[in-house]
Amino acid sequence: MADRLPETLVCFGIEPWESIKSQPMRRLLASAARALRVFYIEESGRIAAGPPRLDIRRDDSGVTILQPLLRNEREQAGPLGAFFASIASKQVVAWHVAPSALSRSSLLDADLVVYQCREVCGPPVDAALMAKADLVFVEDEATYATRHAQHHAVHLVRVEADGIERQWQLMQDAVRGALARKARRTAEPGDVTNIMRFRAR
Repeated sequence: MADRLPETLVCFGIEPWESIKSQPMRRLLASAARALRVFYIEESGRIAAGPPRLDIRRDDSGVTILQPLLRNEREQAGPLGAFFASIASKQVVAWHVAPSALSRSSLLDADLVVYQCREVCGPPVDAALMAKADLVFVEDEATYATRHAQHHAVHLVRVEADGIERQWQLMQDAVRGALARKARRTAEPGDVTNIMRFRAR
């Protein structure tokens, strides 16, 4: 399956879905939803009483939006964990747009971890996410120059209002390549020479 796109993309957002209505990110996910199952995980909302649960709704674009409704953050593992277990049999990409999403994405056993670095926050703020990511997307040359020195798989892709389809195609190609590299490393666990050489580029 390494030469194909995964079946499922789970994007961990930091804004409500409605708040990104006019942003390129929303259009990018809508493009992805034409070929994949796309879930957008909002940050948790609060409830005064009752069991923790997921509010689930489907956008006209095909993206499914999920928001955990909790009495406190400690309950997050319940509804999100159960949902992630339900999609565990599918090949899944965990897509992050901010380091703060790690508290939610840590519950998901993803085949590929993507960090779409939209701000130059830098270490130590996003050091954990940079270390976990298999693939990093940046949107400008200055960020690319900085991140390329920190990670072995950084791609410059400008997510703009125009040309969203082209940007998504570039991202798809990068995701396929990253999955293929992981598959090769898994198939040859004893051969660390090529892995170290790749990381040193």
